[in-house]
Amino acid sequence: MAKPNLCNSVTQSRYGARWDQFYRGFDQDGKALPLWDVSAQLAAAQDYSLFKEQFVPSLPLIDVGCGTGRQTAFLAEKFQRVIGLDVSARALEIAREAYDHPGLAFTLLSDSAAQFRQLHRELGDCNIYI
Repeated sequence: MAKPNLCNSVTQSRYGARWDQFYRGFDQDGKALPLWDVSAQLAAAQDYSLFKEQFVPSLPLIDVGCGTGRQTAFLAEKFQRVIGLDVSARALEIAREAYDHPGLAFTLLSDSAAQFRQLHRELGDCNIYI
């Protein structure tokens, strides 16, 4: 399954650079993470129980603002294809190092609506998790 290639020519925004700086302050080994980076059982698992009836299981799921990918990885166990989007390249590095699952991809999110149009052209309709 080909992974979307959305951001090769997209430059990162100042906003993304600030998030990179933030994530550089945390350990790669996961000993120190942002306070919202909790176990999936405390976040995405509970959310999933609420939205699973509304989502179409055969469609890809896009996790907007995926951070270090903990919740995204949980969702990859429920959907065949999951794409985590984040403005922080550093957070995505952490996510890619921590989670390797078939159908799971992490992509840099630009501040451009064109990226979402491109994503829709590549994937079609999707479930969205924020």
